[in-house]
Amino acid sequence: MTDESVERRMLLRGAGLAGAAVLGGTALASPASARDRKHDHNGDHDNDATGAWMIHHRDDPPGDTTNVLAVVGLAEGGVVTVQDLAPLGAAALGAWKSRDNGRFKANFWTGAPSSGADEPAVVVNVRVRGRARHDKISGTYSFTAFDAADMKELFKGTGTFEGERIEA
Repeated sequence: MTDESVERRMLLRGAGLAGAAVLGGTALASPASARDRKHDHNGDHDNDATGAWMIHHRDDPPGDTTNVLAVVGLAEGGVVTVQDLAPLGAAALGAWKSRDNGRFKANFWTGAPSSGADEPAVVVNVRVRGRARHDKISGTYSFTAFDAADMKELFKGTGTFEGERIEA
């Protein structure tokens, strides 16, 4: 493993992304964590992405493919929150928008202070494309890490996520 890949892994873990983040997650007390379930004409749950989700996300190779457990909140009004739980990471905040048939997109930001003299503080932007269906959620994300001092791009990556709705 190269020094550069080890530094990237350390930066991302420090940023609460364990190799990048997924859809962005929430503090445990998200206003979207509880919602009434709706049923369609077949008796299935609707495809509404609004709510709180327990997800697993991982970066695609050559990134850090560690499986990360996170909580994601997609609140009415378009606010997204993300909190990596295992390994623990920094919170992330941003915006999301519902699309047709349970699909959604999100854009959120997180960051971390420098963890050493040779590592800069980082800011990470994550863009998500996903779908909620029958209390399951899944999708893909891309991320870009920037040096917090000058916002110069450090590296990019992609990944996937899947999870289940958290019930109140």
